[in-house]
Amino acid sequence: SMAHVDLYDTREAPNRQVRRAMEKENDKARAAARKKANECVRALAAYVKKRDPRVAENQARIGRERSEAAARAESERRQRQAEHDLARTQERKERAAAWDTEEGAELDRLLEGYSDEEEDKG
Repeated sequence: SMAHVDLYDTREAPNRQVRRAMEKENDKARAAARKKANECVRALAAYVKKRDPRVAENQARIGRERSEAAARAESERRQRQAEHDLARTQERKERAAAWDTEEGAELDRLLEGYSDEEEDKG
C-alpha cells in the first residue's frame, strides 16, 4: 500500500484540516512511489521477456500463423473472384445467345429502322 513513503504521520495532526492536508501530501507521495514501482516492474518484465527464448519462439509461431491465415484468405478471395468472373462470363454468353434468337433479330431490325430514321432527319 506504499505506506512506507508517507511524509507525515496523520495521527499526530492537531486538527482535522491539518490531518486532511497531511493525507493529501501522503497520497501524492504514495502515487509517485506506486508509479515508480510499476515502471520498475514493467522494465524488469521487458528485460526478462527480451531474453526468454520461449517468447521468441511464440512470436515466430504467431507470425507464421498470421501469414498462413493471410495466404488462406487471399486464396479464398481469389477463388471467389474467379467464380464470380466465371458466372458473369456465363451470364454474358447466355444474354448473347438470347439475343441471337428471333426476338433478338426482331430487335436488331427495329434498331436498324430507328437508326435509318435518325440519319434521314439529320
